[in-house]
Amino acid sequence: MTLSDCFALFVKFFFLLTPPFVMSAFLSVTKDNTIQERNTLAIWITLWILIISGVLLFFGGFIFKIFGITLDAFLISLKYANGLRNGANSDTHSVIS
Repeated sequence: MTLSDCFALFVKFFFLLTPPFVMSAFLSVTKDNTIQERNTLAIWITLWILIISGVLLFFGGFIFKIFGITLDAFLISLKYANGLRNGANSDTHSVIS
């Protein structure tokens, strides 16, 4: 993985996780916590995100293979979920195409 690939991956994750939303959700959920508790929780969350991301990066293909999930099946399920989210008809032709 080159440096430009790493940067592209970082940019994708940055926009995927939308930091302003995540920060506002974190602050609203932890509004009754002290600053020390928030800092500790933020560190733990960051560590777990790094661990889970690393596992998916290195073993994601293997995990999908164990459960029999193909890339095509994954994309179809994403299109179907997106169609449900947008209120599309449950007709599979309108979801897949």
